Amino acid sequence: MAVKSIQLGQVWRNDTDGQDYLVTKMYSEVFTQYAMLRPAGLTAPDVPTVRVKVTKNASGASLPGYTFTQEAHSEACRRACTSESRLTYSRMTEKILAVLFCVHQVRRGGHRLRRGCHI
Repeated sequence: MAVKSIQLGQVWRNDTDGQDYLVTKMYSEVFTQYAMLRPAGLTAPDVPTVRVKVTKNASGASLPGYTFTQEAHSEACRRACTSESRLTYSRMTEKILAVLFCVHQVRRGGHRLRRGCHI
């Protein structure tokens, strides 16, 4: 299936094994464009990436041997994101926002670094 353009974060399903792959990098070599794919699962950091040559035609761009699937993205996310990991992500987001707020206040001159401050 062809799409208008292949972008980072898209999920493509391998036609042979049915596994979902996430586009993690796009790059060009002379006149050829390549996509780096990583399995969209919990063990993804431990699995080597796959390099696939992008094919382009009148209907758009595609990855030979892979099918673009938006539904697979949400399904992969549901499997990978348990309620515990979502809670951890929420806590990390709160911490990051608190640190950014402190940095912003320090730059404006309205915040003093003190014990318990996030930065």
